[in-house]
Amino acid sequence: MLVQDMKIYLLRHGHAEKVSNRFSEEKRPLSVKGRRVLNHIAPAVAELLGLPSKIISSPLMRALQTAEIIAQALPAKRRIETSDMLLPNASVSKCWDCLITSIAAKKILLVGHEPFLSSFAGFLLGAGRSCLEFKKGGLCRLEVEGSSKTPEAVLKWYLTPQQLLKLADAS
Repeated sequence: MLVQDMKIYLLRHGHAEKVSNRFSEEKRPLSVKGRRVLNHIAPAVAELLGLPSKIISSPLMRALQTAEIIAQALPAKRRIETSDMLLPNASVSKCWDCLITSIAAKKILLVGHEPFLSSFAGFLLGAGRSCLEFKKGGLCRLEVEGSSKTPEAVLKWYLTPQQLLKLADAS
């Protein structure tokens, strides 16, 4: 199944605990600050998203917790899927191939990490390299028309965590 037109939202996970004896890289949870910020901006993010067809998160703890916080703020329940295609050093072309061939979604939220998110945005925009810097909690919307191996996306907007906080405070 090939998706013809797709809205893709890219969200970087919130602030996480440092790697330590308590937390491995895979199991690092969101920090208290990360949870606080995400809970504060979640209603604004939910308003921007509307109701995505799919939510896919990296399986790493901090990304999955971020996806859960946002999902709880949505107007209807959405199941969160996890995928290795959103790991920090995953292949952008393999992620795109997966999106256009096996994920039937018109509006999709992908929750992941750097450097993957900036590389994926660059790939979708045809830049061939990273062209956005995703801060923790940063969100962007890309629209892709067609479903070729070479995507042609348009960046509709990119919001930093600080901008999302201002939107949340204004609501």
